[in-house]
Amino acid sequence: PRAVRRDGDAAARDAPILDAAGLLRPRATVLAHGVHLTDYELRLVAQRECAIAHCPLSNWFFAHGVLRAKRCQRMGVTLCLGTDVAGGYSPSMLNACQHAVAASRAAGFVARAAKDETWNEEEEHLATRRQQQ
Repeated sequence: PRAVRRDGDAAARDAPILDAAGLLRPRATVLAHGVHLTDYELRLVAQRECAIAHCPLSNWFFAHGVLRAKRCQRMGVTLCLGTDVAGGYSPSMLNACQHAVAASRAAGFVARAAKDETWNEEEEHLATRRQQQ
């Protein structure tokens, strides 16, 4: 892997660094949270056929950001719902589903107020759809 400077250029972001190290592996890499990924990084994640595990409770507790599920899906990123007990109080997937719905609704209110399309029902869909194999 090449050396990477952390000076704000695209190569200094997490996804390109992981890619340069060979860690963005098709259908094998699942990135946690993804709330701060740029469009460039999301395209890279999609191209490498990786996924993002959305852990809504952890995002609420740490207030680091909101996963823009609709944007991710539009860019072809595979999303899954996860728990992050280090960032919450429960490893329960049922709780993760409940928090995904609550986060979706809350973000939807904010998005509509800001006339933005950040969420809508996409996150709710993650919590309620059947897993198809």
